[in-house]
Amino acid sequence: MFGQKRTGQTSPIIDSIQVQGLQFIAEDKVFNILSSQVHTHLSPSSVQEDIHALFQLGLFKDIQVLTKKKSVPNHIDLIFKLKENKRIAQIKFKGISIVSKKTLEDSIKLKQYSILQPNSITAAIRTFQQIYESKGLLQTHITYEIKDINETSVALTFIIKETTKNFITKFNITGTKFYYPIDIERSLQSAKIDCLSWMNSSGIYQTQKINQDLQIIAQLYLKKGFIKVHVDKPEITLIESDLKQWNAMHINLHITEGEQYYTGNVNIVSDDDNELLFGISDQIKKLALQQGNVFNPFLLQQDRAYLTQLYGNQGFAFARITPQTRINKETRQVNVTYHITRGEKAYIERIEIAGNNETQDQVIRRELDIHDSELFSQNKLLSSKENLQQLGFFTAGTGVQVIRSQSHTNVPNHLNYKVLVEEAKTGSFNGGLSYSGLNGIAINGTITKKNLFGTGKTINLSFELYQRGQSHYNFTLTTPYWLGTLFTQTSNIYSSIESYTDYDIQNYGFQFGFYYPIWKHITLGNTYGWNHEKYSDISARGKQEIEDKYRTISQMLSTSLVYSTVDNPMFPSSGLEVRFNVSQYGNWLGGDLNFQELTTSTQYFYPLNKSHSVVVRLSGSAKQLLKVGAKEPISTYRRFYLGGPTTIRGFDWDDIAGPANEAENDGFDISNKYPYQGDYTSCITADCLSLPATLPEDRKYYVQHRNGITQLLLNAELLFPLTRQGNMLKGVAFYDAGNVWSENKMYEIVGKTKKLGYLRASSGMGIRVITPMGVLHFDYGIKIHKRKTESPSRFDFSIASLF
Repeated sequence: MFGQKRTGQTSPIIDSIQVQGLQFIAEDKVFNILSSQVHTHLSPSSVQEDIHALFQLGLFKDIQVLTKKKSVPNHIDLIFKLKENKRIAQIKFKGISIVSKKTLEDSIKLKQYSILQPNSITAAIRTFQQIYESKGLLQTHITYEIKDINETSVALTFIIKETTKNFITKFNITGTKFYYPIDIERSLQSAKIDCLSWMNSSGIYQTQKINQDLQIIAQLYLKKGFIKVHVDKPEITLIESDLKQWNAMHINLHITEGEQYYTGNVNIVSDDDNELLFGISDQIKKLALQQGNVFNPFLLQQDRAYLTQLYGNQGFAFARITPQTRINKETRQVNVTYHITRGEKAYIERIEIAGNNETQDQVIRRELDIHDSELFSQNKLLSSKENLQQLGFFTAGTGVQVIRSQSHTNVPNHLNYKVLVEEAKTGSFNGGLSYSGLNGIAINGTITKKNLFGTGKTINLSFELYQRGQSHYNFTLTTPYWLGTLFTQTSNIYSSIESYTDYDIQNYGFQFGFYYPIWKHITLGNTYGWNHEKYSDISARGKQEIEDKYRTISQMLSTSLVYSTVDNPMFPSSGLEVRFNVSQYGNWLGGDLNFQELTTSTQYFYPLNKSHSVVVRLSGSAKQLLKVGAKEPISTYRRFYLGGPTTIRGFDWDDIAGPANEAENDGFDISNKYPYQGDYTSCITADCLSLPATLPEDRKYYVQHRNGITQLLLNAELLFPLTRQGNMLKGVAFYDAGNVWSENKMYEIVGKTKKLGYLRASSGMGIRVITPMGVLHFDYGIKIHKRKTESPSRFDFSIASLF
């Protein structure tokens, strides 16, 4: 290509670089990779590098480099003559049945009209192998063939020989003394095939999971002081099925435990000229590793993080904590010394936001406790991450990362931080279908959009439609950091039609409120509401209850105090929430109603494992209605009742409603105890005329005081995964208990004793299916100590949040 230049002759100068032979590939792609440049001397080594780089692209099957002399002496044109690889005009698959063609096509970058590149084909085959392995077809054989269609295009065919599926049916774990083999097996990610394999892929052998299982086993032993544990490479025994439908796999794992080691002396020393920020003896007592305990290297790292945080909270972001261990084989002890190098105090120079395609920067920044140009603080860094997670806008667990980055000004003790977020789906639709003996079939739904247009606002539209005429519509808008302040503002408008046995009520109104964080995790709120209600389709008993008040207007002012450390509003797994609320209706506010409602509630979430997949939820609430200087009774429909999927499962919506409830009063009929002439269409007999002409006061009281004025509700739930593969299917075990109580006189009328310690209860099991549109709830509750007239159990289905 190039001749040997004579001694003393300089290399020719390149006047131009030309590319010939391109049909489908853009010239820019070639020029961007060339090291040879115009107006420079020709370099054979540079040309060789260019040829190698072009071949590395995998786009060309032949490359020639020519030079063309110019009229100016010692000047040339450099010409790259290229021959492109053929294009893939067709991509075909042979032999597929278990995996669809679309699944294979969508999994690879290789597409129709791509340039034929061996590397791309090899990468595609690796991807196909992974897909088949994930389905248990480990021995699937994949090859390919290429056939010319014309001079510029080919047909690529992947030939796939699918094999019988392989499922893990047995683990043989040997060499264990400290643990039982079954305990180790239960900790593995890989699992034997079970009856839900069609849904959760249990039993499928995956190399990646097996490798992770080896690490899990090692970690189990390391935590118990077996620092020299060794897990052999697993041996696999394949047992072919006589029916050829699937093969059984036995996984053989051998473990060499070694000796168990304990923690020896623990010390903390400074490796620079600076004094420690704390007393050594005091801090050693606070470390997780303590002398005499089993040596756990994970606790060693926990202590390292603890000491790093101590220094970080004082601004020493560059402090280095280096644990040094010395093993004494004779005493089976590990001595630990933490070496600390303080470094300089660090300052935050700049905070950057990344990953927020929808969420506005200001929505994220206002939740941060760290700010530009301030002293570094490890605690503020952690609380900033916690604040962002609690918004519920980002993926739970890994959706918020705060990463240190290099200072732009290169000042040694200045830091930049990048807040990297992964946005979650913040829109949801929840719906449900239920049945009530009183109102028939009910359809309900809720459309929620959090982080509306990336502003942090939340809108909520809900509805309930009943077979027998009831309906509820509700729209709520929540605006955090209202007008740039720390206030959160909520606005709510609603309309409803309630159908009762003795009358219908049409409601409409609005509420708006303001909430302010008075302390960390503590919020104070006030809400004002206005409501108009109208009664219609009123029965004779209904007229007795409402006393000819067919239309009422009420005003309400509610004050609430909330303490919450719940980690995530969508999928909570840890934390405590406590609420106190006082609502005043009427009185100095005006309106036709006059009473108070007092409410206190709490819920506690506690994870039982490190992955937070097993969670206990304990909750309770108590409510009380009080008349304040008013003679009129509190309306029946404003009083309390329990039952249904949101309160006490296994009961219908209003099964638990105080002494006037049929199940509670054992068939008591108020008209039999307190009859009057109005019970008869025509009162002409002597027996009828002997009855009171007007409604007896006790009967009137009974009619106007149905349902309860005191309520207690207790719930306990255990949420756990039903499979080891993923967290989309969960099981629930629950226990619900509660009751409502009326005024003492109601019990006297019915002839019952008021027992404040008496609770109606149920227990049962349920399933949670997590889907993009919401969490599907399937619950079966069984009544405990059911009444004679009650059904023994009830099944409920709804779509709602996780708890």
